[in-house]
This record gives sequence, C-alpha cells and structure tokens, in this order.
Amino acid sequence: MVTKMIMSTLDQIKVFLEKIMCKDKTVIACVGSPLRSDDRLGLLIYDKIKDLANNNISIIECEYGLENCFTEIVAENPATLLIIDAVYNESLNPGTTVLTSIENIREKISLATTHTIPLRMILELIMKKTNIKNTYILGIRAKNLDIGMHVSPEIKKVVEDFAKILKEIITSCGK
Repeated sequence: MVTKMIMSTLDQIKVFLEKIMCKDKTVIACVGSPLRSDDRLGLLIYDKIKDLANNNISIIECEYGLENCFTEIVAENPATLLIIDAVYNESLNPGTTVLTSIENIREKISLATTHTIPLRMILELIMKKTNIKNTYILGIRAKNLDIGMHVSPEIKKVVEDFAKILKEIITSCGK
C-alpha cells in the first residue's frame, strides 16, 4: 500500500488505482471550488466520470470541501476512500499529479481547497462512522487559485488524462 510514499507517474498511479478500486467498495470524492479557477479540477473530473458509478464504486461531488459530502460518504460505507483535489506545493510544477496516503498530506503537500473543517478532523470522523481501511489523495498541482472560472491549459490536460484513466478503471471493475 501507499504509506509514506508518493507516486507521480500516470502509469504508477493507474496500476495502483486498478488494484485498490476493483478490490473493495470504493468512494471517489471529487473535491473543488467552482469559483477558484484550477481548484475546480476535482469537480471537472466528477462531471466526466459521474455516470460510471456502479455497485462497487461510488462517485461523489464535494463542492467547497470534503466536509460537504460527509453524509454521502458515510452512507456508502466504503473500504477505500479516494479523494481527488487540487494540491499546492512549490516544488511541484503545475499539472503534476501525485497519489499519496493521507499521512503525507501535512508533511509533503497541501490541499489547495480552503476547508472549513481541517481535513484530518473530517477524515477521523468519517473513519469512526465507516469501515474505511484506506484513504488516498489523488492531487493535481494547481497553477491558478484566483477567483474565476478559467482553468489553466496544463490543468485541463491532466483533468482529461485522469478522467480517461478513471473511466478505463471503473469500466473494467464493473465487468
């Protein structure tokens, strides 16, 4: 499993996601702010994959923060939670994608979203109410977090790439 490790190549991430998403009940929580430019990326991915949910994989839209879809996640009672969100780290180039366990969030990368409840706290609450064994962040380094609707070209490309990967995985898991 991904513990104290960050994966960043598309191939590494795809192979890992195939293993975890097809195995147990998984919730994909797509987080973002529709009015903060590149922070919309989780919501854009949601729009591209939302119709692919099946008995094993649920896809949830979390506008403005994970805490806003707490009830939906708990109701699904997944074994695995995959959070897709914009991240920020000065050492990463815009559009860089990372897949990491929740332990790395505070240490290595920061979520770009302004959450009203700290991420660790909301995850602890979710884990107390569910059977979640594994929580991962699929983060994409945002370029622009200004107020607005414009998404940077490099972010649009990564959104397309990951939507395609997730579609392939979800479709193959449903067979």
